[in-house]
Amino acid sequence: MRRFFLLLIVGAAAAIGIWYGLRGRTGKSSPTLVTSLLPKETLAFVHLPDFDKARNQLRETDLYKLWREPAVQDFLQKPLSTMPNNASVRQNLREIEALGVKDTFFAVTSCENDECRMVGGFEFKGGVPAAEAIIGKWRSRLREKLPGARDETVEYQQHRIQTLRQEEITVATVYDGSRFFVANDVATL
Repeated sequence: MRRFFLLLIVGAAAAIGIWYGLRGRTGKSSPTLVTSLLPKETLAFVHLPDFDKARNQLRETDLYKLWREPAVQDFLQKPLSTMPNNASVRQNLREIEALGVKDTFFAVTSCENDECRMVGGFEFKGGVPAAEAIIGKWRSRLREKLPGARDETVEYQQHRIQTLRQEEITVATVYDGSRFFVANDVATL
């Protein structure tokens, strides 16, 4: 089941990356900076230079317009009822907008013995305290979902890496200037 879920996530990320690449990009953002941080053996990489612009472009697509059709929403009402609360999704989107997220990326750096190492991150506007006000809420929600998880802080090259560990699950986060990174392995981060 875990493999299927991972395959589904990687497939969706690859599809979004291909779609975005085929549409062409304008602007200053480039995946070059982000890819320079990743190991050359990286298995999958998705880069979203401008979250707000991509979201606005998505709303202009025929697929999104079809999704918003009342008949489609009625048809999907039962399956959608099992999805997370729309209010919480809208709240997350508002928080992402407030952060002014740019250069978002997600990468699968290795996959061995049913354990994949993943890393992601983004650039945010404003300072770390303003970002931490929002990202701290995300950490709190994660702690609620992982009761009994241990919080640890590791100092590494003038950075404070915060980790949350529970059995096989590790979530490590760190700030570097106006960038935020998250991984499921401290060494990968």
